Amino acid sequence: MRESAHVNGQGNEQTRFKRRSITIDQLQKRQQHRRTRRKVFYVLLFVVLNIVFLSVCFVTLFKVKTVNVNGDTRYSREEIVSKLGFEMGENIYSFDCDEAGERIIKSLPYLAEVKVERKLPSTVNVTVKEKQASLYLDFAEKSYFLTDDLQVLEVSESSEAKTEALVKLTVLPENIRRCVVGEELSFSDNRTGDVVCRLYEGLRYEHIENKVREIDATSRFDLYLDYDGIYRVYLGDISECDVKLSFLCGIVDKLYGGSKGKIDVSEVKTGTFSPET
Repeated sequence: MRESAHVNGQGNEQTRFKRRSITIDQLQKRQQHRRTRRKVFYVLLFVVLNIVFLSVCFVTLFKVKTVNVNGDTRYSREEIVSKLGFEMGENIYSFDCDEAGERIIKSLPYLAEVKVERKLPSTVNVTVKEKQASLYLDFAEKSYFLTDDLQVLEVSESSEAKTEALVKLTVLPENIRRCVVGEELSFSDNRTGDVVCRLYEGLRYEHIENKVREIDATSRFDLYLDYDGIYRVYLGDISECDVKLSFLCGIVDKLYGGSKGKIDVSEVKTGTFSPET
């Protein structure tokens, strides 16, 4: 009996020790869990506070106070700023820079490139580059000023003072389909625009665009140039345009300073000059 009681006593002690060990393990797990929860709480609190701080800064600090316009242009600073699409005092991130630049180009056709940039905390820089008129077209009792790729830049009632350094473009009025400022000049005969652009590009390549006063594209199969008011140049169609213009320059070098007349380079192997009678 004593032995049995002794065994039972040892068993009870082992059971109590085992129960006590399980309780300690549980406490350690609970403490670890609490530590993890505290860490998560503090991290989340830090993130929330930062979001609140940045939001306050975003709303109160980053407001547009200054707009700088850089680059030579005929447009005033006020005209350019008014087309940006936002107001002074608005948040500096309330608009898209690329969209603002595109909006200005569409509204102000003389501008070829517009770059809009933010400079924190409150400045917007706008850099502009202008297109240049290369040709003009008299149509419907008005003068239209065109780029070398036939974009319409401006319309004027009187062109005498503005066209001295430009090449006059002559086409049939009925061939003009649409002529609107800010858009490309379009023709009923779609090939006409391509022919004119290619011909003007050839003039530039030969460095004679300042010598040519007129491109007569009344018929794209019978192209004429007015060369410095001295020679009436017949090119025929646009085929071998670069060769014809090079041939023309060679003929002019030999004739320049002589009498007026007509130069025919429609056949590149048999160019001719006919003096004016």
